[in-house]
Amino acid sequence: MNKFFLGALLALSLSSCNDDSKNKKLELEKKELELRDKELDIEISKLRKTDSLSGSEIKRIKQEAMVAEQEQSKKVTDPALSDINNLLGYWVDAENDHIYMYFKRDGTFQFQDLNSSTEQFEMLSGTYRLNEGRLTLLYDDRKQQAFRFGKEISRIPTYYIQKDRYLMVKAMLKEE
Repeated sequence: MNKFFLGALLALSLSSCNDDSKNKKLELEKKELELRDKELDIEISKLRKTDSLSGSEIKRIKQEAMVAEQEQSKKVTDPALSDINNLLGYWVDAENDHIYMYFKRDGTFQFQDLNSSTEQFEMLSGTYRLNEGRLTLLYDDRKQQAFRFGKEISRIPTYYIQKDRYLMVKAMLKEE
């Protein structure tokens, strides 16, 4: 009788521990999923905020990009920085959304820029080359210009085009 009682007690206690362990594991998995959802929400909100960056944030991002450019070695090994699929589409200046670039698959581009001499916007066009993070614009009516095509290291890759006063980010087209 004692053996039966001890066996039943042991089985009951093991069953109870097993249930607690399963419950804790399920609870932990639920918390991990909630955390992942929050991280994704943060990443999405960062991507949506490109229109609402403050002046100090833009200056900080430009400074970080300039430092990164200086620290970068001449040889870029990330194949994504030579892939034109990451470049195609509209790019908008972080400070002035009237300044933008549009890159087409056929190797041509349009660049609406503010002419510093006339203080008027002008539409520039030509062809482009992208090689290992170096974006070269070959204009139809002036000498070529080189930009840095870079990628921020994060869970969701974020690309940018940078040179001097320009910091171009991929345009988020708003659906209406």
